[in-house]
Amino acid sequence: MKYQIKEYPAFKVMGYKTKVLTSNAFTEIPKIWEKAQEEGLIEKILAQHPNNCPAGILGIVSDGQWGANEEMNYIIGMTREVDTM
Repeated sequence: MKYQIKEYPAFKVMGYKTKVLTSNAFTEIPKIWEKAQEEGLIEKILAQHPNNCPAGILGIVSDGQWGANEEMNYIIGMTREVDTM
C-alpha cells in the first residue's frame, strides 16, 4: 500500500469511522478499504463535496496515541472545510 503523510492546517472531516485494534492495524485497514470500495462508500463520500482540498479520499488515524493505545479509530473520509488562518 502506498501512502503519504502530510500536514495541513486544521480541517473538518466527513467520513466513516471504524474502531481497530492497534496490533491488527496492518491487516485490518486494507480490509476496511476493500469493504468501502465494495459497498460504494468512496463514491458516496466523493459525491458530497467534489471540489475540496486536500483532494481525494483520506485515511485518518485518530485516538490511537501513535500505537500506545490498544485501539484507535480509522476514518475513511474527505475534508469538509480547511482553515485558511
